[in-house]
Amino acid sequence: MIFIMDRHKRGMETMDAIYGRRSVRKYLPDPVPEDKMRMLMEAGCRAASALNAQGVSFAVVTDRDRVTEYGERGKKKTLEEWRGSERMNPHVERILTSERSVIFHRAPALIFLFTSPECYLPVEDASLVAGNIMTAAEDAGLGTCWIGLAQGLNGDPDFRRELGIPDDRTLRATITVGYPEVRETVPKEKNAPVIHGWIRQAGIS
Repeated sequence: MIFIMDRHKRGMETMDAIYGRRSVRKYLPDPVPEDKMRMLMEAGCRAASALNAQGVSFAVVTDRDRVTEYGERGKKKTLEEWRGSERMNPHVERILTSERSVIFHRAPALIFLFTSPECYLPVEDASLVAGNIMTAAEDAGLGTCWIGLAQGLNGDPDFRRELGIPDDRTLRATITVGYPEVRETVPKEKNAPVIHGWIRQAGIS
């Protein structure tokens, strides 16, 4: 009975973290302790992966100057890659060309997620890991934001060399981590599930 109650309590805490998670774009300057950063990556490694490949690896930056530097380099590289492509739109172009835009939102820490060639479904695997990290961060009182505009760093040889990234690894996600400047307590309005069909067992409601 104690085990069942503990699991129920854990389940309620999990739902609190899921419902409470926000994309945070304003952070306090306080550094995130290394043990908390490691805990987030450990949580990420508990995610499911296609064929149990477990091919997601990480790189971490907690140096504020490097966070700023990689933000600027990420903007430049992403702009170069996306210009002239179908992915570019005027709003994104304004962000990437503005000297005032700070794509990492002055966060004190970054986690980069990479996949190996062994990953059968690399995008899905990395996304599941990222979801675990962001949910665990909420549970730990931290804020996160997945920054898609940093993807150009994947093609930056200096970035890869500085962080010791093997040539066969592909950057899939960049997540900012830090303590939110303001923590919202009211659940954000979300659309209800759109369910196209539901075939039920006869006689079971």
